[in-house]
Amino acid sequence: MITLNLLPPGEKQKIASAQAQRKIFELGSMSLILISAFLALLSSIWLFLNIQQNSAAIIYQNTRNNSQNESFKKFENEISQVNQKLIYLDALQKESKHYSFVLEKLTELAPPDIKFSSFSASGNKISLTGFAAGRRALLDLKDALSQSPYFNKVDMPLQNFLKQTDINFFVSFEIK
Repeated sequence: MITLNLLPPGEKQKIASAQAQRKIFELGSMSLILISAFLALLSSIWLFLNIQQNSAAIIYQNTRNNSQNESFKKFENEISQVNQKLIYLDALQKESKHYSFVLEKLTELAPPDIKFSSFSASGNKISLTGFAAGRRALLDLKDALSQSPYFNKVDMPLQNFLKQTDINFFVSFEIK
């Protein structure tokens, strides 16, 4: 079939122009409808999230104001305080020295005529006071401490040796 278009060129242009306007109008309408649908979807999502946020805030307030939660906070604070005390005790225990070894070695090294009356320790420095029956027992103690592989820097003042018997003595030394 043969189609003839007998319309003058001005009319053809008007018709083409009208068709182009109609297509632009249709595309614009479709775009407007799509944008409106997208905005409706976004606003419904925003509304849903807003409702969820409000309900979460109400639940948080109720939980925070709950008396049981206050008792949990009280227990949590007590546990925190106990943990702090345990950390402090652990630090003290790590810093402390065990002097039972020193006492054991002293009892092995001391002659039978020596009696200790006080023991004090500061770090590796040990100070002892005691009673010796005679000067010989005191010299034996000094020699035993000096020759011991566990002690060094034995200091026994000369005033310890002024008396022949019944000597109250003082000695200091360091642990190796």
